[in-house]
Amino acid sequence: MSRPDSPGLALLITGTDLGVGKTYVAAGLARLLKDRGIDVGVMKPVEVGWPKDTGQWPPDADRLREAAGSDDPIEDVVPYAYEEMVAPQVAADQHHDPVEPQVLKAALDRLRARHQIVIVEGAGGLAVPLDDGFDMASFAHMCAMPVLVVCRAHVGTLNHTFLTVHYARSRGLEVAGIVANRLDRTLHDPSVDTNARMMERMCGAPVLGMVPFRPESDTLEDVVDTCNSCFDMDAFMNRVGLTTTSKG
Repeated sequence: MSRPDSPGLALLITGTDLGVGKTYVAAGLARLLKDRGIDVGVMKPVEVGWPKDTGQWPPDADRLREAAGSDDPIEDVVPYAYEEMVAPQVAADQHHDPVEPQVLKAALDRLRARHQIVIVEGAGGLAVPLDDGFDMASFAHMCAMPVLVVCRAHVGTLNHTFLTVHYARSRGLEVAGIVANRLDRTLHDPSVDTNARMMERMCGAPVLGMVPFRPESDTLEDVVDTCNSCFDMDAFMNRVGLTTTSKG
């Protein structure tokens, strides 16, 4: 595995809500960067809805490492996993197994030492609590991570997206951009055609992709093909400060 001369970048993929497509976007970006010759690491700091001691990878973390072609150890990629599908701090309290900020930072530091960039998929949104006084925004701030906001493309998204971007900036975080997902193909929603432009006007951040509806059963290859067709990868790489490494 190649190692950068200096610690790599880290980018937090956050969302305006649960189920907006963070894993989809994070996996797509990881593979597209890898295909451009970038050495990519991935991280899911906390994954809920999966027992910790099964000896198997939680599904979100597993999709991310598959996309990146990662062979990093599970304790770095997904330091915490909890069986209950509840907020991470709630699950941690129930198990008397608190999320420790320094454990998360140490894992990310190890990944950054190995890779040019680490794609970090957050748990829910920026304000999701991990421990008392410590949320996903706190983790991003601790590790100087810019954020990419994944949101719905549909009506109602302007408020959710603006509030997420506003909270990020209030915590001193850089917003690299926005990706919108069209999650419901049955919804007749004329706002989809105008929401991207309004997000940019309201948030002062570029919309780097509008993902069309795709079923949950998409294979990784389908995810990558879809993301490749709708992401502005050159703009994304410029926003996060990446340069392409020429391939053999």
